[in-house]
Amino acid sequence: LISVMKISDIREYGKLINYVGIVRGASQRAVKLEMKGQPADDLIGYIDSILNELLTGEGQFGLVTAKSKDYKEDLAALEEQWSAVREDIDGVREGKPDGALLESSEKMFEIANQTVFSIEEFSRQSADRITKLIILAAAVCGTATAIASYYYIKRLLELKHTNSELKDIAGRDELTGAYNTERFYSEANRIMNLEEDDKFAVLYVDFENFRYVNDVFGYEYGDLLLKKYARLLM
Repeated sequence: LISVMKISDIREYGKLINYVGIVRGASQRAVKLEMKGQPADDLIGYIDSILNELLTGEGQFGLVTAKSKDYKEDLAALEEQWSAVREDIDGVREGKPDGALLESSEKMFEIANQTVFSIEEFSRQSADRITKLIILAAAVCGTATAIASYYYIKRLLELKHTNSELKDIAGRDELTGAYNTERFYSEANRIMNLEEDDKFAVLYVDFENFRYVNDVFGYEYGDLLLKKYARLLM
C-alpha cells in the first residue's frame, strides 16, 4: 500500500516538472510579446496561477507540493524572480528600455531550469526509495512465506507420521503388539496381491488350557508369556 501511494506521488512529481517547464516557456513568451509592445496579461495571469499552485498545492491544475527542501527553495526563488520580471514588464510598458527585462528574463530561465532539475532529482530519489522498499517488502514476504511453508510442511509431516503411528497402533493387539485379525487380513491380501505367482501358508496356533497358566502363575505372568511368544513369531 505504501509503495502504491509513493508511486502515485512520483506521477504527481512528473506533473510538477511539466508545469515548471510551462512557467519557464510561458514567461519567455510573455517577455517577448511585451518587448514587441504586445500586452500579455492573459499569459501573465496564467503564470501567476501556476506559480501560486506550485507553492501552495491549491488550485485548478491539481498540483501537489513536494517535500523537497531544494525544490522549495528554488521554487521560492523562481516566484521572487517572476515578481522582478513583472516589475520590469511594467517598466517597459511605461517606456523604459527593455534591457533590464531581458536580463531578469534570462535569470528567471536559469532559475526555472534549476527548479526542474531539483524536482527531477527528488523524483529520482523517491523512485530509488520505492524500489528499495519494494525489494525489502518482497524479501520480507518471501522470508515469511518460506518460514510459514517450512512450519506448515513440518507440521503436515508430523501429522502424517502421527496418523501413520495411530493407524499402526489401531491395527495391533493392545497386549502383544501383533496385528489384530482385521489388520492381518489386510496385510495378507496386500502381500499376496504383490506376489501373485507365489504360494503362501497360514499357520494357526492356539494355546490349549491357557487358563491354567493364569490360574497358577497369575494374569501378569500369562500376559508376559503371550507377549514373548508374539515377539518370537514376529
